[in-house]
Amino acid sequence: MKPEQALTKLLGEKSVIVETDAMRPYVTEWRGVYTPKVRAVILPKNTQEVARTVRFCADEGIPLTPQGGNTGLVGATAPEHSDGIILNLGRMNTIRKLDTIDNAAIVEAGVILQILQQAAGDAGRMFPLRLGSEGSAQVGGLIATNAGGAHAARYGMMREQVLGLEVVLPDGSILDGLSTLRKNNTGPDLKHLFIGSEGAFGIVTAAGLRLVPRPVARRSLLVAFETIEQGLNLLHLARSLSGDNVEVFDFISRTGIEFATRHVQGVHNPLSTPSPWVGLIELTGANEEYLEGLIEQFIEKSFEADLLIDGVQASSDSQRQQFWKLREAVSEGQRAAGPELKHDIAVPLRNLADFICEASNAVANVDPNIMINPFGHIGDGNVHFNLTLDAATTCSSTRDTLSQMIFAIAHGHDGTFSAEHGIGRLKENVARDWLSAPHRKLVGDLKKTLDPMALMSPAVLRWANNSFEGNPQKPHQVRRDSI
Repeated sequence: MKPEQALTKLLGEKSVIVETDAMRPYVTEWRGVYTPKVRAVILPKNTQEVARTVRFCADEGIPLTPQGGNTGLVGATAPEHSDGIILNLGRMNTIRKLDTIDNAAIVEAGVILQILQQAAGDAGRMFPLRLGSEGSAQVGGLIATNAGGAHAARYGMMREQVLGLEVVLPDGSILDGLSTLRKNNTGPDLKHLFIGSEGAFGIVTAAGLRLVPRPVARRSLLVAFETIEQGLNLLHLARSLSGDNVEVFDFISRTGIEFATRHVQGVHNPLSTPSPWVGLIELTGANEEYLEGLIEQFIEKSFEADLLIDGVQASSDSQRQQFWKLREAVSEGQRAAGPELKHDIAVPLRNLADFICEASNAVANVDPNIMINPFGHIGDGNVHFNLTLDAATTCSSTRDTLSQMIFAIAHGHDGTFSAEHGIGRLKENVARDWLSAPHRKLVGDLKKTLDPMALMSPAVLRWANNSFEGNPQKPHQVRRDSI
C-alpha cells in the first residue's frame, strides 16, 4: 500500500489530498522561487491526527514539512523531496479560550492572525502583532518563524507573545506545555526551542498567547524628514513625550513612495512636500483629549528642532487606513517595478543611519542604475534593504555579490542578515557563512537529539553543523503513549 493510501486509511479522506490540482495552493510557494512536489498534503483536524501522521512518517522514513498560511519569504515550507508530504494546519482553526481576566488566549495553530485580532478586539483587548499578510498568516507559522512586524518595537516579536505551547515532536509524541502562566520557573522554558525553529524541532498545534488592553485612543501621523538621524530623533521625542506609547514608527524611502504611488492603484501620498524619507507614526493614549494635546506638542517641538519638513494627521479611520495602504503598497509597487533583490536586515538603532548610507554607497558603486529602496521599522532597527535591478545586474553571480556585500556591511554594524523573515532554504548558505561554529553546532546537536532522521522540515537547519546528516536506514524509536 502506498503511503498516501495508508494515510487516507488512517485519517480519512477529508484529511488527505493527493490530486495535483487540489494540492496546488499548498505547493505554490508565495514568492514563486521554489516549485515543490509532494506525494500528499495532510489537513489534520486535531492534535491527535497530527501526532498519528508524524508517527507514521517516522516509522516509514517519510520527510514531513509542516505548513501554516504559506506566506513565508524564505522557502521554509517548500519541500525539496517529491516523496515527502506537507502537513497544513489550516483546519485546526479554533480559538479555544479568550480570557480577559488573564489577558490571554488559547488558540489552535491554524487560526488566522486577523481572526485572532478581531476576536481580541471584540473583547476589548488587542493581540499585538501586525503584518502585511495578517489576512492569511496562521498562528502556528507565526510562532515557527518568530514573526515580527510593525508593533515589534513596543510589544516585541512573536516570541514575546507566547506563554505556552502544545507541540507534536518528530517521534509523534505530544509535548503538552499549553499554559498561560506568566511565572513558571521549573527549569528551562522548552517553548523557546520551537519559536523561530521553522518547524524543524516539532509541529506547534496550539498556543497560549498574551493579550494586551486595547488602546482607548490612537492617532496616526505621516511625517516627512530629511535624514534617518532626524527620524531617530523624532522617535526619541515621541517616546519621551508619550511615556513610550509609540505603537508604530515605520519609515519609507522616497523611492518606496514612488513605487507605491506609481504602480499600486488607489494609493497616494497625502504629504504635499517631497522628501527623502516618510514616517508612519501611531501614538496611543488614555483618551482623545490627552492624545490631541500630545500630538500638538510633538509636532510643535519637532518643527522647533528642525526635525520635520511636513506632516499630516489622520482625521478619520478611513484616512488612517489610507496611510497604512501607502505603507503596505511599497513591496507590491517594487514587485511591479522590475527584478528585485531583497534583504531583511536589522542593526542597533545607533548604527541604522550609517548602515543605510554605507550600503547605499556600496550598491551605487557596483551599479548606479540600481534603484535602492530601504524601508521598515525604525523603532527596532529593522530595514528591508531592497533593490530593483537593471538588466546588467540580474545575473545570479552579481546578485550574490551584492547580497554578500550588504550582509558584510550589516555584520560590520553589529547587525543580522535576518531580522524577521527567518532562514529557511533561501538563506542557508548565508547562515553557514555568518553564524559562528559554536552556534551552528549547538543547533545541529539539538536537531540530532530531537529528529535524528532529519525527517521534519528537512530543508531547513542544514546550515547547523555541517556534519549533521539524517539516517533514514535506521528509524528511531517512537514513543506511542501520547498518541
